[in-house]
Amino acid sequence: MPPSPFERPAEYLFALGLAAAAAVLLWAGSGLTFFFDEWDLVLNRSGFSPAVFLEPHNDQPFLFPVAIYKVLLNLFGMGSQLPLRIAAVGATTACSILLFVYARRRAGASMALVLTVPVLCLGAGWEAMLLPLSMNFLISLAAGIGMVLALERGDRPGDLAAAGLLIVATMSGGLGLAFVAAALVDITIKKQIRRLWIAGLPLLALGLWTISYGGDGVDALRGANPGEFAGNLFSSLSYATEAISGFSIDRRPWFWVPGVTQPGPVLAVVAIVALMARVFIVRKPVSRSVLIIGAALLTFWILTALTTGGGRQPEASRYQYPGAVLLIAFAVSLLEGLRLPRLLPWICLPLVLYSVAVSVIRLQDGRDFLAEQTAITRSALGVLEIEGVRDLPDLELRVDERDDGYLLFITAGSYFRAIDRYGGSPAYSEVEINSAPDAAKETAYRIRRSIEDERAERDGPPARDPGDGAIRPLLLDSPGERSR
Repeated sequence: MPPSPFERPAEYLFALGLAAAAAVLLWAGSGLTFFFDEWDLVLNRSGFSPAVFLEPHNDQPFLFPVAIYKVLLNLFGMGSQLPLRIAAVGATTACSILLFVYARRRAGASMALVLTVPVLCLGAGWEAMLLPLSMNFLISLAAGIGMVLALERGDRPGDLAAAGLLIVATMSGGLGLAFVAAALVDITIKKQIRRLWIAGLPLLALGLWTISYGGDGVDALRGANPGEFAGNLFSSLSYATEAISGFSIDRRPWFWVPGVTQPGPVLAVVAIVALMARVFIVRKPVSRSVLIIGAALLTFWILTALTTGGGRQPEASRYQYPGAVLLIAFAVSLLEGLRLPRLLPWICLPLVLYSVAVSVIRLQDGRDFLAEQTAITRSALGVLEIEGVRDLPDLELRVDERDDGYLLFITAGSYFRAIDRYGGSPAYSEVEINSAPDAAKETAYRIRRSIEDERAERDGPPARDPGDGAIRPLLLDSPGERSR
């Protein structure tokens, strides 16, 4: 394909978009605190024994994310999530840069720009964008794409780099297995069996980890429903195309066909038809990259489909980001070797801008949810500190059936031990609790009542002296009672 006059400006525009996306992600994550099972890493990974780093998280190896958490918590404490958020944005930026490099080599900088921009801050994948815990996906994805680029060198340094990156990918989460499949396909189609060690070393490391520390991933596979397998694969494609395009049930564009309530399946069918046309109608044969990236994408979706019975759903936002990135890389591989119209990037530009606008809106939706949970969490922790419940180490913060379970990993004892270990506190003060949203104040009230009940059960009812002038410092009545 002849060079386009827009190649150099496209690279500058990509750099500008990358910086803007990083700023948006840092803004969207500002003021948030640890969420749900992220507390498991913060509270329950004390010390530096091998088990601290190698114990599974959600049945997956989590070595490199745990190492990042340990280093940053020890350096900066747990009062602010900002250091971890910067690390997560750095991982996202690495994914975007590597995807752009991969696409530029195959379709030129201009097409690489329009294909990569929609995932710079993918709103449909807000869990991967805004939760530092999702670094496992980001690290595995960046290492995996880097591995593919390293293999393209075809020399010993490239092979060594590929094996090292594949170890990082597999020991950061289950997504790494998708890139093991990609490496095996690359070795097979090149008929270089002597290079099997590139995939063998990561598989050996993963096998040793599974024997020593492996979780219950087999149980998740046993819970899968084979009858839903094909449907889950199609759903993964549907959600990935929705995420990239910005067309979704709640964000349909004005030109969408009336009566079509689910754009995703329609887009998935269009993608399948386009793939068949490229393979069977276009005379130019597809490149080997199609098979390599296709193996990674299909393996990822197969693993997602097989483990749906274990509670993992194709529509989960954290799965949409890697699915979207790999689908774009697959599409770029299909374009490799084709003579593309020079104006094609400009023709695609309105759709790209629409996708970016929808992503920002959906990212805001994700931030709003996490901000609400942050207020609840900080208020709950504030009650622990105000009430000084070090004497109730087993007290759980999920104290009522109405709780949504996002606090279930926190106990009073583990929280105060983490404060002693790392320093800093994300808890609200009394003033902040009383000015928090009603849901947060209601949680604080229930936790305080639970503390009083635990102490009364242990010590008996407290003696009350009307003349001692003691005033309880926090939330004498529930928010609902005070409003009546």
